[in-house]
Amino acid sequence: MKKYFLSFTICILLLFMISGCGPNYTEATPENPESVNEDNYFTSIIEWREDGVNYCLKYANNTKVVYITAESGHRYAITTVLNPDGTPQLYDKNFRY
Repeated sequence: MKKYFLSFTICILLLFMISGCGPNYTEATPENPESVNEDNYFTSIIEWREDGVNYCLKYANNTKVVYITAESGHRYAITTVLNPDGTPQLYDKNFRY
């Protein structure tokens, strides 16, 4: 009898663990209204594709900080481009890539 009770209890616990105890997702809303649409926030400099990954070099319109993005399937990455001294690189008319 104890064996059946123990197996029944374990089955119920597993059922609760599997059945919808996951996180609730909410859509993030940006604090800055300018950043609602990415096209208004970033300006693309150059785009290229390499080994199935789409790369894009872009800068933020308000700060002029240069970013590089990588996109492949459902994966997306973004990071700043840094100067040799570790400061973020800024976009200007003489920017070279």
